[in-house]
Amino acid sequence: MVQVQPGPPATGTHVDGMLRKVNGGIVQERKPLEHLLAERIPSTVCRDRSEYRFDPFVLRELASLLPPELRERTRLPLLFFVDLDDGERCFILSADTLAVLRRVGVLRGRHEVIDHRLYLDRSVADAFIAGFPGLGQVAVVRGPA
Repeated sequence: MVQVQPGPPATGTHVDGMLRKVNGGIVQERKPLEHLLAERIPSTVCRDRSEYRFDPFVLRELASLLPPELRERTRLPLLFFVDLDDGERCFILSADTLAVLRRVGVLRGRHEVIDHRLYLDRSVADAFIAGFPGLGQVAVVRGPA
């Protein structure tokens, strides 16, 4: 049996580099749903400079569930943030994201606001992403120091 010896604790620089790599596929610019619906090939750019394409069918499906004013304000993909120290919960930063989650019926379980962040059960993000593939992303962030 091989035993793995723990290495030195991760330094801030090491963790930051790791997070940049993990989050490289997170979009750099979120676009309004109405704008994406009008694009011939709906897409945006990720932090790692790769192209992020949206499925027009999934965009139209979400749009059909939202009232016009929310379609105009909703920026995609929706972003869910998961703390390195707490993978059971995620948080969102946008009231419009909360409105979309309520409208599509995936908001369930406990939620609370701490430091302008709305914390939700991680299953909410998972349910949205499963129901609307490509319209949500999970970014990993370092917790409070």
